[in-house]
Amino acid sequence: MCGDEEETVEHFMLRCPAYAHERWALTQQVKKLHKPMAMETLFGILEMARDVAKYIRATNRFGQTSKNAQ
Repeated sequence: MCGDEEETVEHFMLRCPAYAHERWALTQQVKKLHKPMAMETLFGILEMARDVAKYIRATNRFGQTSKNAQ
């Protein structure tokens, strides 16, 4: 999306500057758990599932893909 580097799941979730605004809310939830902002935290802690889903939905990253596929 941003063109900075290869778009991997890790890039999308942790570093992509195109989604910095959306990532802010996710980061706040990670801070509440006193954990690092890392893939292990996002996908390894059940309490993060809802927040990860909200982040993905907020980016509309996969909504755009679905629309193009129709």
